[in-house]
Amino acid sequence: MTDSGLVCYGFFEKPQGLSGRLVLRVFVMGRAAALSPGTVLHCGERDLQVLSSREKDQVSVTVEMKGVLSGEDALTLKGEEVFVHPGQVTGPGFPMPVYLFEGFEVLSRGHRFPVLKVDWNPVNPQVVLSGPKGPFWAPMNLLALGKVDYEAREVLTELPEGLEDL
Repeated sequence: MTDSGLVCYGFFEKPQGLSGRLVLRVFVMGRAAALSPGTVLHCGERDLQVLSSREKDQVSVTVEMKGVLSGEDALTLKGEEVFVHPGQVTGPGFPMPVYLFEGFEVLSRGHRFPVLKVDWNPVNPQVVLSGPKGPFWAPMNLLALGKVDYEAREVLTELPEGLEDL
């Protein structure tokens, strides 16, 4: 999470078509969900308001935004990271942005392991947890299988025995 309370939500993968539509690859737990009109995407120095969006596939949505009027405009955003206010992309119907797990605690077998960092990649995202012998990595899917308490900022799951010793 940034100092201004924004969370990294993904990146603009590529333009789609000539109208300025972009494919937004999202970093979420679960299937990508279309963004609501009016959602503000923060990208570098630009604040871009979503006009329309729809699910493209499991990990991407397409977005049309105010001020991005052509394929050339869209091309300037290719590869740029996208940040959002968490309140605009959480709640019913939205998968949880993975970077919101930073600061959570994982509860497993009577132990508490604070989440220090999220290492995102589309194939095998990992979280860095703080253990008694120092930081250790755990697959993000173990958190996804657990019970997430958003208010308490906790995930109840069963980590493989001995993972914290690796």
